[in-house]
Amino acid sequence: MNPVYQMQFPQQFVFGKNAMGECAKYLKAIGKNFLFVLGCGPITENVKNDVLSSFGEDESVKITFVSKDGEEVCERAAKELADKVKELGADVIIGIGGGKALDLVRAVSFKADVKVALFPTAASSNAPGTRFAVMYDEFTHTNAGVLVMSHFPELILADTAYLVQAPARMLAAGIGDSLGFVIEAMISEKRLDQKRVGSKTAWENVLKSGEILFNQGTKAYYAAKNHCVNKDFNDVAEQIIFWNGVYGDAVGAVANLPHLIEGIMPVEPHRFMHGEMIGYCTIPLLVMEGTPLDFIHKYIDFCLSINIPVNFEQLGIKEINLDALKAGAEFLINNDFVDTKSLKLDAESLYQNILVAEEIVNAYLKNK
Repeated sequence: MNPVYQMQFPQQFVFGKNAMGECAKYLKAIGKNFLFVLGCGPITENVKNDVLSSFGEDESVKITFVSKDGEEVCERAAKELADKVKELGADVIIGIGGGKALDLVRAVSFKADVKVALFPTAASSNAPGTRFAVMYDEFTHTNAGVLVMSHFPELILADTAYLVQAPARMLAAGIGDSLGFVIEAMISEKRLDQKRVGSKTAWENVLKSGEILFNQGTKAYYAAKNHCVNKDFNDVAEQIIFWNGVYGDAVGAVANLPHLIEGIMPVEPHRFMHGEMIGYCTIPLLVMEGTPLDFIHKYIDFCLSINIPVNFEQLGIKEINLDALKAGAEFLINNDFVDTKSLKLDAESLYQNILVAEEIVNAYLKNK
């Protein structure tokens, strides 16, 4: 019997230099009353000017800006914005900025009848091309769950003139996050036979996304360091912002093990971006899967080329508490974060392979 699967896409994806200055023609196709939620720090005024210039003197639309820089993606913040949507009668809410601004706007769609548009200003994760909103506790700042939209946003717009002005470290984090997903998808496919429940086209494009990230990622990183929008930068940023997430959604669930490993590593809070940690946490996953050593070495070299940490020393871990690491692994395995039975995972294997990965990396670096 053939599998049943679902593929969704945003109604519009706009990508290119100075796209922000043309946003009106795309937004007016889906609404008339716009609430822009800004979380873009020092470029806020430039963004507002581009948006307003795009609309010109059009009196048929209503535009409202609210700043949410530094706002936690929590229940209160989402409700406040939803109330604002209802007060204004807004029919489209647009998130502009980094991951938090985009997640907050997605969360609002669960509390108000409003269309969603996302304008990422950095290619620091594959989140813009997904339906997920990661929620946090307002006071403890710990993960409070994930909301999954029933459909993709109506519009995703990425202006490469803004993307390339972000620190190159943000692009590296986006590469780490996106390539980490590709690798964990490949491993999940082997362990869970996922290809039987997903689109063959989606799977082929996930693998193609990995090739682009791996083959062009280093060149794109150096383009970003020099604020140069060239072919490599465009190809890699497009994968991070859009295709990696969209096709990832279509292949079905993956184990998300690098994301779980990130949660037990004793790293100083906020020292590294999420994608940098995913880049590192993919190494123990490769080791656990029995990946050939030459590929692990190639992956280590790739991480080093874009300044992603590859061992405890680079993570700033001066001394590892083995008991705490083991307890963290047991906590992950014994809770319902992943289907440990189907994946044939146990705490001892997870814990030991983190240590084996450390030995492999250090031996390789010593002999380079």
